[in-house]
Amino acid sequence: MNILRITGDIYPEVIGGVGLHTYFMSKLQAKEHNITVYTCGKKNYSRKIKNFNLISFKPLTRIFGNPIVFRLFYNIYKNANNFDIVHAHSHLFFTTNICSFLKKIKKFKLIITSHGLYSQTAPIFFQKIYMKTLGKFTLNSADAIICYTESEKKELIELGINESKINVIHNGVNIDFFRKKRQDKKYGILWVGRFVEGKGIIYLNEILRKVILNYNTKVLIVGDGPLKKSFIKDVGNEHIEYINNISYDKMPSLYNKSEIFILPSINEGVPRTILESMSCEVPVISADLPQLKNIIDNSGFLINPKDTSLFAEKILFLLKNKKIMTKLGKRGREIISKNFSWVDTVDKTVELYKKIIRNNQKDV
Repeated sequence: MNILRITGDIYPEVIGGVGLHTYFMSKLQAKEHNITVYTCGKKNYSRKIKNFNLISFKPLTRIFGNPIVFRLFYNIYKNANNFDIVHAHSHLFFTTNICSFLKKIKKFKLIITSHGLYSQTAPIFFQKIYMKTLGKFTLNSADAIICYTESEKKELIELGINESKINVIHNGVNIDFFRKKRQDKKYGILWVGRFVEGKGIIYLNEILRKVILNYNTKVLIVGDGPLKKSFIKDVGNEHIEYINNISYDKMPSLYNKSEIFILPSINEGVPRTILESMSCEVPVISADLPQLKNIIDNSGFLINPKDTSLFAEKILFLLKNKKIMTKLGKRGREIISKNFSWVDTVDKTVELYKKIIRNNQKDV
């Protein structure tokens, strides 16, 4: 198949959920299919990377982290019908909105993957308006929609998205790459992400201060973002080590050096960091989000991030109970190995492509 992937971000220029997902999806699919990726980078370029074609368009600007790229509009218009499938990532990206509008004109086959219903950067009032208008139009324009969980599928239906188009294909992780290794546990707590409001930075601040006040442990914070300077100013660095964005191939080592992974986010899809932590047998304490209930499933704790005292209490409980920590970690690895293999994610996505193409042939 000839597949065109449209994504606002891609690794290694952007280290984040969508960027990593689209990079590794393209890399694996390129073993059997012709993959071209349109993305938005710091400059215009076209090159071959890991057996797929990567074409980057420099955006005019970014709004709430969302790239605005009109040259991309022309290239999709000109080339989309040369591909069997156009696969756009995240209905929150302007790049996907473009695909939805052009599909009405060019009639190409479009699949959209939702990487989480809501943005972690845009104001919530704006997002609610967006989802009822342009977001709804964008998703309903697709021939098929991919989401990660049944709970998200339910939310999409409640928003007025055509149920027959929605396909649940779990997010996945490379279980051979992310696995437990013998390393000294240098850090009691690990947090990975962008310093933006949606990641629950205000709650992370309070949680860590309460833990550090009551227990002598070291914390590793990995990531960057607009709220980082104020966070460091409030929390300090006496017990905390800060690392900016790190090469992805070093992430398994960081998980293996840590005892607990925490994620007190307000908004998430299915974070790769949770899957990676569990795959490395690191127990997770996360925000109590509905889509995570069946994933974590007795391998960690789900806590309302606003209840920072309870969140901190659960962290302290695990730090003081190593046997329980080990048991939860093993349970997490079992869950990931059985249900969240990355190869399975890619295979099911390709099967969906084939289904859409077959249906198109019947209609002709």
